[in-house]
Parts: sequence; C-alpha cells; structure tokens
Amino acid sequence: MRISVLLFLATLSGGVACTQKASTESAKNKPSRVGNSEDITPQKPNGGEAKSANGSASNPPGASTDDDQITVPNNIAGAHLTCAIRKEASASSLESEIGCLLADQTTNKKLGPDAKLSFTNNSPMQVTSELQPETSIYHVLYRVKGESREAILQLTQSLEAIVLYSDKNIKTEKIVRVLKPAIELEDYQAPIVREQSIDKDDAGSL
Repeated sequence: MRISVLLFLATLSGGVACTQKASTESAKNKPSRVGNSEDITPQKPNGGEAKSANGSASNPPGASTDDDQITVPNNIAGAHLTCAIRKEASASSLESEIGCLLADQTTNKKLGPDAKLSFTNNSPMQVTSELQPETSIYHVLYRVKGESREAILQLTQSLEAIVLYSDKNIKTEKIVRVLKPAIELEDYQAPIVREQSIDKDDAGSL
C-alpha cells in the first residue's frame, strides 16, 4: 500500500513539472506587448497624403482653385457701379425699375460689353435682373415688385446689386448708396423723367 501511494505522488509531481515547463516555454515564444493596443498599430510612412478632418485630401499650400484661375480685367475690377431709379411704384403699378451700370473709373463712361460679365441681386425671388443691350445706358435693369408701395420702398432700401464675372462675385453694392437722378445719367426716356414737365418760364423748376 505504501509503495502504491509513493508511485502516485511521483506520477503527480512529474505531471505538474511538465505542465510548468510547457507554460514557461510558451511564455518565452509569445511576442512581448508594450503599452496599449494603439502602440502596436501599424503606422503609415511619412509623406502620406494630407487629409482634412472629414477624411478628404486637403489642398497643399499654394495650390490654385478655380476662382484663383479667373482673371478679371483691370477696367472691370476697378469700375464703379452707378444706379438710377427709372420708374417709381404707384398704386396702379406696384413695380419700380432701377437701372445700373458699371462705369470706367477714369472716363466715367459705361464699360463695353463682355460676355463673362453678368448681374444679379440679393433678393432674386422678389427682384428680377434683366441684362440690357449694348445700346442701353445701363448694363442691367432691376424690377422690384411688392404688395404695396411701402413694401417696395423697404425692399429697395436693402437691395444689393451683385456683379459677376465668369459667375464669380467681384462686386456687391447697396443700391441706395450709388443712386443718381436718371436725368443726370442722360436717361431722358426714363418714365420718372418723362412724367416731369419743365416750366419754360423757370429754367430751374421741374
């Protein structure tokens, strides 16, 4: 009986020793891991494509965009905007008409035609922009409509003329700041001018 117990203990000790040895060898062969999981994440090589926060590639410094490639002629870039009220809204006609032109900063004359030049405004739902022919005094006519004369006047006070070149905004002006009398622009056909009569006995009266 004693011999059987001794043999059992010897067998048990040998099994434990083998298990410990196997565990030690397994630990030696297993790669070491330092830090958290991010420490072993493969890193991209230097010089990779720079990307913005949304994951898209960002433009390198100095790269040109479509807007940068648009060259605006000097006479257009330096021109000043002038506008005149051609027709005032009335109770019978709830529409006013404003003419605007770009004038050369040196000669103060209307700029010649350019196919890339166009106009719009900041209230396109209520104000239409109509390009004018070369023979017109103006480049564009703005027609302002509203439910009442007061509404039209209020809209006109906040109306901005927008000059585009190749669909790029190159100038924005508040119209009330560049208004001149239509007669000063020699727009003798303007309704507001034609409705006025000149008193021949008093050259200074209208």
